[in-house]
Amino acid sequence: MSTLDRIRDALPEAAADLRLNIQSVLGEGTALTAVQRWGVAVACAHASRDVELVRALAGSAQQQGIDEAALAAALDDARAAAALMGMNNVYYRFRHLVGKDGYSQMPARLRMQRIGRTKGPKLDFELFCLAVSAIGNCESCIRSHEDVLRKGEVTEAAIHDAVRIAATVHGSPWPCRPDFRHPSTRRDEHGAAETDEEARRAPVIPERPVLAEALVRVVADTYALSFQTQSFHWNVRGPMFPALHKLFEEQYDELSESIDELAERVRALGQLAPTSLREIANFATIPLEHGAPQAQGMVEILLATNELLARGTRRVAQLAEQAGDAVTHDMMVARTAAHEKAAWMLRATLEE
Repeated sequence: MSTLDRIRDALPEAAADLRLNIQSVLGEGTALTAVQRWGVAVACAHASRDVELVRALAGSAQQQGIDEAALAAALDDARAAAALMGMNNVYYRFRHLVGKDGYSQMPARLRMQRIGRTKGPKLDFELFCLAVSAIGNCESCIRSHEDVLRKGEVTEAAIHDAVRIAATVHGSPWPCRPDFRHPSTRRDEHGAAETDEEARRAPVIPERPVLAEALVRVVADTYALSFQTQSFHWNVRGPMFPALHKLFEEQYDELSESIDELAERVRALGQLAPTSLREIANFATIPLEHGAPQAQGMVEILLATNELLARGTRRVAQLAEQAGDAVTHDMMVARTAAHEKAAWMLRATLEE
């Protein structure tokens, strides 16, 4: 049984309609292609902030016999659509609701270049954006994306099916599942129910799957940085070759050793570690450079990436601390220190 099947079957009787709808809207009897169906579903799961459902849908999509490259592009576009529409839906909904010309005439000054740099077909990306905007309740965004789709000869039936998926996915978050506990149902160490006021004051503890998902991204980022560093070790050239060749080797060796420990921690938290290079690419958040820049450029890239990873591991350490997970917290503190040390050594090579 797949993770998606388990999630669907775990929905309580009150959500029995959703159990059937999930199967229906993701089935083959729709006006959407398989790539579009699963891309819309994953984008909407991202928009609904449901980490477990994102993983379940992405995993099920990989079992549908879809071309791997097309699916990888769709899943990457789905995540980008959810991120960008999370921003745009708020901004443009405000402009529409406030209804004042002054705001409408102001430039947004919000970066959204990813819209023009889709990994898959542009109209599929527009479809993902439309579905997410339906969840985000942004009338102007919905109208804009629907107009682009119709001008691109996407049928109303296909658009309607995308919104059906959005509605079903958004209706199936954690609160519908039997293990969800609303803050007002928390109990203290003696088993007594907390008052509403105590529940409101209580810290929000990240769900275990949320922490595991964050750690999966650390694994993917570490793996990606390890390969990038090793590639630069192979390809560095120029007067700095001896020193950088050795430094890059030391750094990718350290990264490679850490990956196994990180992945085993993911498994201990009950999640699968990445199972393919495609999953590594999907989960990684760091930019990867292609080609072999000059030696100084290599150093600058690795410096910036280590600093980025240090910020990421610091955030995961905070999540782990909130969740009371001392093991993951200490592991992330150690990774933060390792990336900061690597950044320091790289920075030192750039000094005159």
